[in-house]
Amino acid sequence: MNKLVPLLVPATSLAIWHFSVLLFSIPPYILPSPLAVFAAFVEHHSLLFSHASVTLLEVAIGFIIGSVFGMLLGTLMGISKFCNRALYPYVIASQVFPKEALAPLFAIWFGFGLMPKIIISAIIAFFPVAISTMRGLHHVDPMLSDLFEQLNASRWQMFLKLRLPSALPQIMTSLRMAIPLAIIGAIIGEFIAASRGLGYLIRMSSTEFSTEMIFAALIVLGIIGSFLYVSFVYLERFVLSRHAAARLVDKE
Repeated sequence: MNKLVPLLVPATSLAIWHFSVLLFSIPPYILPSPLAVFAAFVEHHSLLFSHASVTLLEVAIGFIIGSVFGMLLGTLMGISKFCNRALYPYVIASQVFPKEALAPLFAIWFGFGLMPKIIISAIIAFFPVAISTMRGLHHVDPMLSDLFEQLNASRWQMFLKLRLPSALPQIMTSLRMAIPLAIIGAIIGEFIAASRGLGYLIRMSSTEFSTEMIFAALIVLGIIGSFLYVSFVYLERFVLSRHAAARLVDKE
């Protein structure tokens, strides 16, 4: 019975949605019924998956670039006070500008291909990774730090053996949180400057008042986001469990 509980909420929501449309005679262009959305999904599934593949590619590349730069900048800010003072204000400033305002500029510079969406996705995704990496490297057990200093460990040894392992849980959590942000970045770019992708499909469907296609695209987008997020949840558990096991072996 407990396994069925998570299914009750979506099932109840769909039932309320369906009967509300029938009861209040809501026009399809305002709110289509779940059956109309399902019919649109079945009829246009190839089109939806074609646009979804473009969005997924943008998200994957943007996430990788943003995460790599985030970890590099976070590491520099975490191990060097000079880099922290020099880079931290610009890292914060990168999140101040609305990405919707930057998207048209990126479109002018890089065209309407994949590049503008990848850049926006990377910019949004890199911030939590950079900040979490920096904070993780800062928050080290003082007793362990003193022990490493008494053992005359080099800065490189302290980084590899102490600071990086201590920061790993925060880094993995930030990577998991960066996934939905990368998706948001790609969709923002597709809304403004794109000829392919789920964001473009939603925008074009809205101009045609094809609300059922908008819902169908949102469902596909939700499936992509949920799959990527859950995948990183399991990856995080795997990495942290291996990390804990490795530290236990080292202690023995």
